[in-house]
Amino acid sequence: MAEPQWILVVTAYVEPEVEADWNRWYDEVHVPEILACPGVHRSTRCETAEPAAVRGFAPRPEDARRGYIAIYDIDGPEVLQTPEFAKARGWRQFAEQVKSSTRVYRRRRTFSK
Repeated sequence: MAEPQWILVVTAYVEPEVEADWNRWYDEVHVPEILACPGVHRSTRCETAEPAAVRGFAPRPEDARRGYIAIYDIDGPEVLQTPEFAKARGWRQFAEQVKSSTRVYRRRRTFSK
């Protein structure tokens, strides 16, 4: 299968007191629900090595949260309009403890060594 030309990128910052439960829910419930949606092919999750900070500045107390990104290979922006995706999206019980953004990107080019 050719590499999908579209990716969905979700960036999230999670309050430390719910982080372990959120990660468990994300891996065991949320990702399988999203992967079951038509047009979603693969998911990759990443986390920052340490809490968020701007280079050269000490982290502010509100930036003590770890940052996460999830990258989903999708068929195109229309995937986000399906009833299955609408049902699966959202943070459910963690909505108040997660700050996030979602964007769809068209892959321009992939480089390899």
